[in-house]
Amino acid sequence: MPSASYSTHAIAGGGYVVGATYEIDNDVSPPGWTHGSLWGSGDDRHWEKLLDLARFDAHDDVRTDVYWGLPGGELVVNVRNAAGFGPGGVGYLLLRTTRH
Repeated sequence: MPSASYSTHAIAGGGYVVGATYEIDNDVSPPGWTHGSLWGSGDDRHWEKLLDLARFDAHDDVRTDVYWGLPGGELVVNVRNAAGFGPGGVGYLLLRTTRH
């Protein structure tokens, strides 16, 4: 993961999703990394980036968290300070994952 993580979720059909947060004052992100992101794994060993969100305000952290899924399999992703979302960059999106 390119930055700190505050959320993980086990997918009903198998696999995991991890939300990565970019914090402005951190010492773990690689140089130039300033995005919130969501990562998925079908086997808990190989990880793939599923979603990448830019910051709305460059003076605040950007969070991309997933804590639950809907009965139809969609993951509910909670974002904070993400470009392209409502006031302050706060909102939700639904993400459907597929295994491959």
